[in-house]
Amino acid sequence: MTERLDVGAAAPAATAGSPHSEFVVRQVLAPVAIFAANRLVQFVLLALLARPGQTVYSRLSIWDADFFLRIARDGYDHALQYDGSGHLIGNTLAFFPGYPLCVRFVALFGVPYPAAGVVVSLLAGAAGTVLIHLLGRRLRGERFGYVLAVLFCAQPMSVVFSMAYSEALFCALVLAMLLCLHRQQWLLAGAFAVTAGLTRSTGLAAAVALACYAGYRLWADRRLAGAPRVRPVVAAVAGLAAVPGFWFWVGRRLGRADGWFVEQSQGWGTGIDWGAASLRFVADTFRNADGFVQIATALLLVFTGALVLWALLDRTGGAWWPVALYGLLAYGTVAGASGYFNSRPRLLVPVLSVLLPVGAALLHARTRVLVPCLVAISLVGCWFGAYMITVWPYTI
Repeated sequence: MTERLDVGAAAPAATAGSPHSEFVVRQVLAPVAIFAANRLVQFVLLALLARPGQTVYSRLSIWDADFFLRIARDGYDHALQYDGSGHLIGNTLAFFPGYPLCVRFVALFGVPYPAAGVVVSLLAGAAGTVLIHLLGRRLRGERFGYVLAVLFCAQPMSVVFSMAYSEALFCALVLAMLLCLHRQQWLLAGAFAVTAGLTRSTGLAAAVALACYAGYRLWADRRLAGAPRVRPVVAAVAGLAAVPGFWFWVGRRLGRADGWFVEQSQGWGTGIDWGAASLRFVADTFRNADGFVQIATALLLVFTGALVLWALLDRTGGAWWPVALYGLLAYGTVAGASGYFNSRPRLLVPVLSVLLPVGAALLHARTRVLVPCLVAISLVGCWFGAYMITVWPYTI
């Protein structure tokens, strides 16, 4: 892993002496246009693949979206819930509050809750596209930023950036944290780590990456006069407290300290098994499977793992180690858990470090090669997402 940051370094201006408006156009509006174009293609494919009785709008607020919208509208359940046979069933206490709070805020303006959920995700997806472009620009220049922006929008399950799901908001918050971390804006980075931790449990991976980088900077700058000492510690502690804080709140609500974990394992069938179920799934798929989605999921698990390791071991400057560390930990939360494997493509969306080695590999291609490659990747990603929420009949 290569440390590329100079303390206090700032991103280069768009061009020497360029007006602020040019920066806005090139570094903000252009990534937003990339996101908008990708969403337009996504919606067209959704309309083409929709089954009889389906509408594009109805497919954007299905499955887990119902739980998020229930939290936004009615708040959390007060107790564990059981079916007629006495088996624990999933309820809203498994879901973190950040995204439902944003949906509730938008709904205050008279927007129906399903539409509010989609609006929050679209806005967050656009913000995430801008943020990954800005981060890539700081790491390897403007061209790298644009490539990352396209890849971010073109992920196989980036359809969730248009759905009433929390992935878009979570990705935007993590990217904001990483960008602030690269700028050494410690308190802002800590604030974004807290909000990410209140949006998904994977926020703990982001907080650990922040804490590790804070520790590294404290050690590296220990003899540097004027280097921050308190702010990195405050950011790390605050970020690390967010996810356990929600777990504690759920435990208090249910009257048992392990309440969230019981809900996850018995209500939703997911738990930590350190990758045993994932290994069995991949091995069984490659030996026996004949279904497209199962094979695609196994391939995504394998290739994502390979790209995560590539980013972590990169020595060419294509990845910054806090991003790579976050990606490794985020991937571990997916591959290291048992549960619904049909959901794995969606759960892999926040593993953002996989985009860095792919972007670095494409960076040096000639424009006449790069553009068709990015268009093809985008079309495949949009089609896969549309297929998964229209043709595929099961939960994602």
